[in-house]
Amino acid sequence: MAPSFATYLAYALLIGGVLGDSYSTSFYSASPSFKAILGEDPKVTLLPESDRALFHEGGVYDPSTKSLFVTSDNLDDNSTASGLISYLSVITGDLSSPSSVDVETLNGSTHGIIFPLGGYRYLASSGVIAWIGQGSLTEPGGVWFLNPRPPYNATQILSSYGEYSFNSPNDIAVNPAGEIYFSDPVIGYDSGFRPEPTLPNQVYRFNPATGEIRVVADGFGRSNGVGINADGSVVYIIDTGVQGFIRA
Repeated sequence: MAPSFATYLAYALLIGGVLGDSYSTSFYSASPSFKAILGEDPKVTLLPESDRALFHEGGVYDPSTKSLFVTSDNLDDNSTASGLISYLSVITGDLSSPSSVDVETLNGSTHGIIFPLGGYRYLASSGVIAWIGQGSLTEPGGVWFLNPRPPYNATQILSSYGEYSFNSPNDIAVNPAGEIYFSDPVIGYDSGFRPEPTLPNQVYRFNPATGEIRVVADGFGRSNGVGINADGSVVYIIDTGVQGFIRA
């Protein structure tokens, strides 16, 4: 899994404190393009916090509803076959004012995304968020379209590569043409909530309009985070490698 928001924040604070701050008290800018994204006076504001690891990944902001969607880390839950579960939460209200925000942890049986993790706002005209679900011991993962408004229902649009179920899809990015790139490491099997994998650690491109899916990159230890530049000409892929908890 990719580093949590708290980890990124710690990195930002560490860089600002250790390297000296050419930008602000919380951010260090090594490139003018970073400053262009953040503006002249970026600030770090703690919105909600929890004793549970609810705010781990995702971090998808939906401008139409002015809400932020976040996924949890794997949490203990004795009601599931694996003893684990992950949640999707939505943060609403004035996101510049911690006192006004509300956090709703969504009912998984309503949105139906199985072990949700990475997300990416789909084409603005679609009004949906593309979301990755890692799957469980009995149900396949894949790609869903999530409605960012109540009742936050979702539709699974991809669940397999031919006859083979995905391992545990992890992260996702969308290019301007609406093509979806996503990673599919075996981390779910490593962590005990997915069956033994039948596919390598690969990255895929899926076109919802045509249904075409193909492998676009392989050879990873654990393909993980996926990012894409503004015009869709470059896709960035994180390989976290073998993390030392491979199951025998």
